Amino acid sequence: MSSVKLFRSLLCTMLAWAAANNNGSAFQEWVSNFDVDPPVNSGIVPMALNAQASYTVYGSTSDEGETPILWVHGLPVNSTSWYPQLEYFQHKTQNIVVDLAGCGSTSQVPAGVNITDFDIDVCLAVLDHLNVSQAIVVGFASGGHPVLRLAARHPDRVLKFVVINSSPRFRTTGDPDWPWGFNDTVIAKFQHLIDTEDVASVVRTLLIPALKDPCPDETTFLQQVIVDMAENSGIYPVREFWHDMCFDDDVALMSNITSPALFITSSQSTVVPFDVAYKLRTLVNGTSAVVEVSAADHFVFMTQAPIVNHILDQFMAPQCHLYNHP
Repeated sequence: MSSVKLFRSLLCTMLAWAAANNNGSAFQEWVSNFDVDPPVNSGIVPMALNAQASYTVYGSTSDEGETPILWVHGLPVNSTSWYPQLEYFQHKTQNIVVDLAGCGSTSQVPAGVNITDFDIDVCLAVLDHLNVSQAIVVGFASGGHPVLRLAARHPDRVLKFVVINSSPRFRTTGDPDWPWGFNDTVIAKFQHLIDTEDVASVVRTLLIPALKDPCPDETTFLQQVIVDMAENSGIYPVREFWHDMCFDDDVALMSNITSPALFITSSQSTVVPFDVAYKLRTLVNGTSAVVEVSAADHFVFMTQAPIVNHILDQFMAPQCHLYNHP
């Protein structure tokens, strides 16, 4: 049995036990499975329009020549969703985890400001506060969307970037050049759900097409973990996606991207089909690559963490593996 298959088998068994013996929240059980050192720094950064951004730093803060990684979470999860990656990268470099609009202690979006622009300002405010001139930026789903715009508008701040199951345009209107995304009927459905249901019900509906991991016990447990994260942040971030971000159209901006890019996609993701990643590769002007993870769902960085961590590591710091010996 391969090491990855062994990990999957052990993880399924472990999470099945956790689901059956959960005396606290599923989120607490999930977090306890990762050996992440306490953060070395955290804080709140003032922004324009009486807003603020919150962040947490894990791993080294010394000047060791390694470029920091900026982790940008998506929805409906929050910044703690990066625990599988923080465990892996915490002793390799500085890891800066930001809270996007309405999450953690980051403000809601000021009136009249686009949420994607605000999320970019959050990232830049945190980088400036920590005196980080350039970072490797990793974003998932709705967190990958502002990462794409950040790379297009501020290439000097992005050494490299990775987006996982994300898109410059989440809405489709029947345009043959961009056939992927949510149509107006689906958008209206979720807008109605947000106005009439609690956050847990909305998120469970969202997760129906998003969580398709081959381990049923893990899928059931992870669904509750994600619901716990969403309830911690409240309905606001989800509402802003369906009322604002999903109407963005940044496809034309993609040609401005010159930083090296990696697009990670999942073969079973129907939220952002893998065709989007392959299309993105043709649109950007920097060197780029696509990695499609087979038998993986939308939350591949959580459900297939060993594979994704290795892919990220190889992209950030390429190594030769022609021989097994050092």
